[in-house]
Amino acid sequence: MFGINEIIFKIINNKHLKTEEKFKLLHSKKVSKTVIKYLISKLHNIYITINNEYEGTVMNLMHDKMLEGWCWQTTESIIIFFNDTDYIERGNLTFDESEPLYSHSWICFTFDNTEYVFDPCLDLICKKEDYYKVFKIDCLASVTKNEVKNAFLKEIQNSTKKEIQVTETKGVNSPLFRNNSTYSITSTDGQIQKIIAHFN
Repeated sequence: MFGINEIIFKIINNKHLKTEEKFKLLHSKKVSKTVIKYLISKLHNIYITINNEYEGTVMNLMHDKMLEGWCWQTTESIIIFFNDTDYIERGNLTFDESEPLYSHSWICFTFDNTEYVFDPCLDLICKKEDYYKVFKIDCLASVTKNEVKNAFLKEIQNSTKKEIQVTETKGVNSPLFRNNSTYSITSTDGQIQKIIAHFN
């Protein structure tokens, strides 16, 4: 079993960290309870079901490790409830130097003048600078909250049904990338109030 001191020793001596060591390091850098409460307040109007087997709030599904593999859908579904200055990033993460790069999507948000990463699919909430240092990020695209919100509103306008089926797009810079989920959305005057997302 390895501890934080051993991980720090490896960093000081420029030795490569293994995947589990990187996650342990990021989890050791705990964010304040006010940041967690802030995220919970942002996400209280979204509910997710996965393959008709799992369902719940974002935070519950994150802690139960149920969102891994659903990064595109999750980040696009929840960014709508963040501030206009917040955004999705997409790119490649380095877990272990001997493993292939991990293609992924995460949310960057600002709270109390500090920029954080919220990565519900990997169960991580940490400062952005730490996330980038540990995973050696190769960022390929950045999509704003408003770009995603407007894409959803367009889908709503084009639909005659209560539920909308999002049209998957291939471009990494597109608002709805690799997302073909079904949504029940409550909106008024161009503002989205509530989402029930069905990942299949």
